[in-house]
Amino acid sequence: MAKAGLTEEAVRQAAIAIADKKGLNQVTLKAIADRLRIKTPSLYTYVDGLPGLNNLLAVYGLQYLRNELAEAAVGLSGKDAVHAMGSAYIRFARENPGLYEAAQWVNKWQDERTEKLSNEIIDLVGKVLAAFPQAEKDQTHLIRMFRSICHGFASLDRNHGFGMPVSVEESFFFAIEMMLAGIQSKYGENAG
Repeated sequence: MAKAGLTEEAVRQAAIAIADKKGLNQVTLKAIADRLRIKTPSLYTYVDGLPGLNNLLAVYGLQYLRNELAEAAVGLSGKDAVHAMGSAYIRFARENPGLYEAAQWVNKWQDERTEKLSNEIIDLVGKVLAAFPQAEKDQTHLIRMFRSICHGFASLDRNHGFGMPVSVEESFFFAIEMMLAGIQSKYGENAG
């Protein structure tokens, strides 16, 4: 029987708090139960063990990331949309390190929901990048390049890997500009 007042949302928020503060590998059923002041078996009403909990976090993280990226791009196109989505990606990773980590390991606990959300994010990035000339066969490469730049900056930033006295935001803007210049240089105006 579920404890009065305990909900799936409360379980998720406890897991997120632990993941954001200590890292995803510190999210255990015992840690969540301790945080909620309940017994561990009470959690099984809401999650199917640790794999179910990880999947719950991955789904929530992907939904959140998808929404942030979409909102950032609304009303924008071209370079402005790409820069806005990139900035939203970095901001999401900074503000939600545990959720970001859960979303990155989506293939580890993938189900239909995580697959659908992952594809929605890929489609969104693809639509924004479609404003630039490109060969259709190369779209996956371009989406991966954008994600790699964003993930690289997010990971290094989280681990304090940028020690030089130059703005990380300026470096990130520069990286996106170079990516877009490379696309333009490779495909010019006559991509097919």
